[in-house]
Order: sequence, then structure tokens, then C-alpha cells
Amino acid sequence: MRPGPNLISGLLNSVWTALVTFAVVPFYIKHLGMEAYGLIGFFVTLQSIFLLLDMGLSPTVSREVARAGSNQDVGSVASFLHSVALVYWGLAAAILVAFLLFAPLLAEHWLNPQEFEPDALRQAIFLMGLVIACRFPHSIYRGALIGAERLVLMNGINMLMVVVSSFGAVLVLNYIHASIVVFFLWQALCGVVLTFLMYRAAWNVIRPDGKPGRSGLKFEKESLRKVWRFTAGMTVVSVGSVILLQLDKVIISAMLELEDYGTYMVAILAGSIFSAFFMPVFNMICPRMTALVESGDTTALIALYRKGTRALAMVMFPLAMVLGLYSEPFVALWTGDADLARKCAPLILFISIGFSINGVMHFPYALQLAHGRTRIALYNSVTLMIIMVPLMLLLVDRYGLVGGAAAGMIIQVIYLFLGCWLTHRSLLRGTGIRWLAADVGIPLTIALAVGIFMQKVTSVGAADARAALLSSVIAGLVAVLLTLMASPVFFPDIKKATGLYNKPVGK
Repeated sequence: MRPGPNLISGLLNSVWTALVTFAVVPFYIKHLGMEAYGLIGFFVTLQSIFLLLDMGLSPTVSREVARAGSNQDVGSVASFLHSVALVYWGLAAAILVAFLLFAPLLAEHWLNPQEFEPDALRQAIFLMGLVIACRFPHSIYRGALIGAERLVLMNGINMLMVVVSSFGAVLVLNYIHASIVVFFLWQALCGVVLTFLMYRAAWNVIRPDGKPGRSGLKFEKESLRKVWRFTAGMTVVSVGSVILLQLDKVIISAMLELEDYGTYMVAILAGSIFSAFFMPVFNMICPRMTALVESGDTTALIALYRKGTRALAMVMFPLAMVLGLYSEPFVALWTGDADLARKCAPLILFISIGFSINGVMHFPYALQLAHGRTRIALYNSVTLMIIMVPLMLLLVDRYGLVGGAAAGMIIQVIYLFLGCWLTHRSLLRGTGIRWLAADVGIPLTIALAVGIFMQKVTSVGAADARAALLSSVIAGLVAVLLTLMASPVFFPDIKKATGLYNKPVGK
């Protein structure tokens, strides 16, 4: 499939998911309270942590399906997908048992609730495990669809289930019973449906002959043994990635009250809008880069790498600037709570900068995966973890929520320079300085300059929602246009789009 439909569907899926998620948060807080919303945020953190059990299998499936697809033989990975899926279902059962055993410990010795009774908290934590177990196997089928570049189908399923799980939860809380237990039961049901739909979609792609997904297939150790090096590398990389992205939340959940944790998760959710842009791009470029590496087309690979980074940065950095400047009126408009907006504003500033940098760093990461060089990401992760743990503990202890957000931003700045150096000393050598200075540096500098200027000439408070909206649109558009003007690499594309490319003189 051409990359256009995949990218558009990915962007629609991400934007739609963000909009739906943003829309239901005020209802969750209204029906359940801020402390219960903190518990939902803790569930999201645990769900991300349990992705460690993926052991690198999901990206491995994507890579193997992409490689088979480049040879027009996607059906050859059927046994491999079946074998990996069996491992996944076993892990899902293990997750459920783990929550059954350890829910009392988390309830009594980790979280710091002020309103929840111990029995209710233990029950809610066990139900978190049920939801995670129900959703866990869908990742392997999702990985197969990504590798086959069937992102339109995958994103369609995601968009449907986001509506059902989110708006359905609001209806259940409003008309059946407003409790955290009912919320998690509904999410578990939606997790089962999501996994089933992804299962059917993946096997329809892998085995288009109409045979049932597992028909005639057996568990093959050899198919897993062939990819163990890549999988092992991805396991370590996944561990590092999850720790780097979730450590702040884990530390804050243990050191501060559950209500404060809910505030932090509102700020994280506001910053998660960045994933609406960089995750669809990553899902599209990773199999593309893998195919280009397989074909040996280095020229096309460099063009995709540099132009793609510049295009993503042209969105990421202006968006970070806008959120950083106008987070207080935006959160007040979104939640209807001016006090919550005031608490979130400084957090969102740091979180937005960190998320935008992490977004553009998905291009070097995709380049590493395309070459099968997981060791680079391993070096990145280990180094950053060594720095992050003491930094996070120190700043959270001294500055609370703001310290956690600031520590996350500092780590992402270090990641930008360290990751660029580690990647380009062995891959696309000679490209690193130009990539960092031009493709990342120019959009970042322009966004910072526009942000500083707007901060000098405007002053928008939480009550000025309309002024904030107008100012943010102007600032964002100015930053994007200036970046576009400073990026001659896009001029041929603009000429093509406007019909001016190679247009005969006088016509």
C-alpha cells in the first residue's frame, strides 16, 4: 500500500483517540473524583510497565512480516506468528495471576489514598490486572498488521474501540453505577473485543486463503530461535524505554498522594497529544526503512530519514511551544477547573518539551530497528537510566510534581545528543551533524524564538480562553511557516502540490 493512506489513517486514529480521551476526562473526574482518576492514571502506568513482558516480540513480528512482505511472501510467517501468539496468551494468564497475588501489597504499601477503603482499593487493583490481561495479546496481532503495512485496517479497529471503551464508560458510569469497579469491568470487556478484532484482522492478512488463523499450525521453537538475537535486544531496549518513560510516574505514585498523582496524569495526558503525530509516522516509516535497508537503497533511506525528521519537527516543536505558553487557559477550558489548570501549567511546559524531543528521536530509533542494531538503543537506555534514577528521586523529593516533570525533560535533552552520536557513528555515517543541526536544530530554534517573542508581547490568563486560542493559532502558524521557508528540501514537493513543478514557460 502507498504510504499516504497509511499515514493519513494513522494521523486520524491518533487525533481521534486524543480527542475522545480529552473529551471523557472531565466526565471521569466528575463521576469518580480526582483520587479515582489518579487510580486510572496508575492503571495506565501499570499497563505500560507490563509491556516489558512483550520481550521484544511485537516489534520482531513487525520486522519479520515487513521482510516477508518485501519478498511478496507474507504467508511464510504464519507459523512464526502462531508460535509468538501462544507465548503471548501464556503471558496474559501470568499477568492475571500476578495481580491476584500482589494486589493487596500494592494497595497497602505503595499507593497513598485518602478516600478509598482498603478492600475497595484491592478490588480495583485486581481489576486493573484483568483489563491488562484482556488487552495484552492484541499487541502481537497489531504488530503483524504494522509489518504488513495494513495500518488503515488496524487504525479503523482502534478508532472504533476507543469510542466504545471511552464513551461507553461514561454511559455506564452515568446510567448504571458511578464506581471505579464498574469502570474497570467495562474496560475488561472492551479489551476482549479489541483483542478478538485484531486477531481476526491479522490472520486475514497473513492467511488470505480463507483458512482459520491457527489451522494446521503448530508451535515451532525453531521459528523463535531464528530471531532470538533481535528479540533479546528489543527486550532490553523495551525495558529501558519503559523505565525511562514511566519512572517519573512510578516514583510520584509512591512519594506523593494519589490526588497529586491524578493531577500529574492530567498533565501527562495533555502532553500525550504529541503521540498523535509521531506514533503514526513511526508506524509508517519503520517498515519502510526496513524495506529500503533490505533493498540496499541508501539514497532513498537518507532522503526519507532527513525529510521525515524535518517534517515531524516542523509540527512537534511549534506544538510544544504553544502548549508551554497557553497550557493554563487550555486546561481550564478543557476541565472547567481553574485550580487544576494552575497546578498543571508548569508541568505541561516541561512535559511538552520532553515529548517533542522524544518524538523526533523516533527517526533514529526506526533507523536502528531497520538495520537490526538494537545494541545502540541498549546503550542509550542504560546510560539514561543511570542518570535518571538519582535525578528523578532528587527533584521529586525537593520540588514535587514540578521536579518530576523537569527531570523527564532533562533526560530527553540528553537523549537527543547522546542518541544522535551513538546512531550516526555507525549508521548513515556523515549524516548525524547535518541531521541534528538542520533537521532538528532549525525547527527547534524557530519555535523557541517565536515562543519567546509571544511571551513578551502577550499575557494570557486562565480566564482568557478565546484570547489563548487565537494567540496559540497565530504562534503555531508563524513557527510552521518560518520553518517551511527555512527548509528548501520541501520546495519541490510544494511545487508539485501547487502544479508549478516543471511547468512550461508561458502556460
